[in-house]
Amino acid sequence: MTNTARIRQSHKKSRNGCRECKRRHVKCDERQPSCGGCNATERRCSFLDFHPVYRSSSLAALPGSETANSTRSSTSPAGSSLYGGPTPAVDVGDKGIAGLQSDRPPTPCFDLRHLVLLHHLESEAAKMFSAKSGLFFDGADLCFEAIFNSAVSAPYLMHELLAFSALHLSTIQAIDADKTRYLQLAAELQTRALTLFNEAQPDVRIENCMALFVFSSMIGMHALFDAVASYTDFSIFLNNVVHYLRLHRGVSAITHQSWHILSRSEIRYITDSIMTADDLYRQRLGDMGNECDKLVDLIRTSTDKLGPGPYKACQEAVEALHWVFGIRRTISKLCPTHITLAWPVRLSAEFVELLEQRQPISLIILAHWAVLLHVDRDFWVFGNAGQHMIRALLTYLGSYWDEWLVLPRSVLDKV
Repeated sequence: MTNTARIRQSHKKSRNGCRECKRRHVKCDERQPSCGGCNATERRCSFLDFHPVYRSSSLAALPGSETANSTRSSTSPAGSSLYGGPTPAVDVGDKGIAGLQSDRPPTPCFDLRHLVLLHHLESEAAKMFSAKSGLFFDGADLCFEAIFNSAVSAPYLMHELLAFSALHLSTIQAIDADKTRYLQLAAELQTRALTLFNEAQPDVRIENCMALFVFSSMIGMHALFDAVASYTDFSIFLNNVVHYLRLHRGVSAITHQSWHILSRSEIRYITDSIMTADDLYRQRLGDMGNECDKLVDLIRTSTDKLGPGPYKACQEAVEALHWVFGIRRTISKLCPTHITLAWPVRLSAEFVELLEQRQPISLIILAHWAVLLHVDRDFWVFGNAGQHMIRALLTYLGSYWDEWLVLPRSVLDKV
C-alpha cells in the first residue's frame, strides 16, 4: 500500500489569533469580542477574556428554538400556546443562537455614546431599514414609532436597536479607528441585548409579538452583516452564513404564532403589501415566468443526485426562492428588502444542514438567493454580500455545475 501524504493548503499565519484557533491550527480572523471561527463552530473564544461583559457564557435562543423551549417547559403548560391548542413545532435550528456569549450585565446604564446612537436611529431610521432613502409605503413613520414604543418595554430590543445604529454608523466612517470603535460598540450592545433576552425568556404574547418579531429580524440582519464583514476564507464564510440562516429562521417562530396580530398592528403596511402581492402572485402563477424557472426544472429531474430527504428539502427551498423572485416582480417598488429576507425565514432545518454539509445543489440554491442580495446591494446591510457570496460559491463548485449557475454567473459578468 502506498502512503499518500495529505497536502495542507498554505495560508498567511495569524500572529494575534485566539487560543482556540491556534490550538486547532486554523486561521483566526481576529474579530472581537469573539472571532468568526469560534462563532461558527460554537467554541468559546479567548478574546472574550479581555472583555469583562462577556466573560461567562450563556446560550441565547430565540422563541421556537430547542434551547428556548426546554427552558420554558418548566414554567409553561406543556404543549399549550397563547391561542390554545398545541404549540407549533417551529425552531431556529438545533442550536439556537450559537456562538454569541455573554455575562449578566449590570443594571442597564447608557452614556453619551448611546445618546449619539439614539439620535442617529431616530434621524436615519428610514435609511437604516431600507435599500433606498425611505421605506416605500405609507405609514412608515407610524411603523417606526411603534417599534420605538415597543423597545421602551423590551430592553433587549432597545439594545439591539442601538447596536444596529452603531453598525450603520460604522459603514459611513472615513477613519478606520472610528469604524472599529462603532463595530466594537455594536458587538457589545448586541451581546447585552441577547443577555437581556435570555433573562426575560419571553413567550409570544399579544403585547410583545411586535418586539419579538423586530428583535428576531434585526439579530438576523446583524449576523448577516457580520458574516460578510468577517470574510477570510470560504469555509469560515460559509459557516457564518449558515449561522445567520439558522438565526434568521427564528423569525418564523413569531410569525407562525402571531401573523394575525402583526397584520393588525402598525407594521400592517408591510404585512398587507406582502399578502396582497402573494394573492396576485398566485393568480398569475400560470402566466408568469421567473428567473428561478430553470433551477426549478433542473432540481425536479435530479432525484438521483440527491436522494428522497435532501430532494424534498431542496425542492422546498427552491420553491420558496421562486416565490420570493415572483413576489418581488409583483410588488416591484414596495419593500423589496423585506421580501429578500423572507427566504431564510421559510427554509427548513434540513436544508440548512445540507448547506453545512456543503451539498452542491443546496449551495447552488444559495447562490441564486445571493443574486437578490446583489440586486439590493444599495441596502447597507447587504452591500457587496451578494457579489462575494456568488464569487466564493462559483469558485468552490467549479465548472461541473456551470449549467446550474447561469444566473449567478451572469451577475458577475456585469460587475
